[in-house]
Amino acid sequence: MLAEFRLDLVSKQLSWGFSYRAAAENTFFFADEEAFIRARGQSCTYIETTRFAGIRSNLSVRNLGA
Repeated sequence: MLAEFRLDLVSKQLSWGFSYRAAAENTFFFADEEAFIRARGQSCTYIETTRFAGIRSNLSVRNLGA
C-alpha cells in the first residue's frame, strides 16, 4: 500500500507533502533456493521551493523514528 499527499502553493512558490509505504513481506522462489524479505514501512515528509533564483530546493525527512 502506498499513500501520498502533496499541496502546491503556487503564489508562494512552495509545496509540501508526505508519503507512506506500508511494510511488506515477499517470498521469492529460485531454482534451488527460497528467499524471504520483510521490509519496514517507509515514510517521507518534504518541503520544496523555487523561491531562490528559480532553483528547485527540497528538504526531506525520511523514516524518522525507524
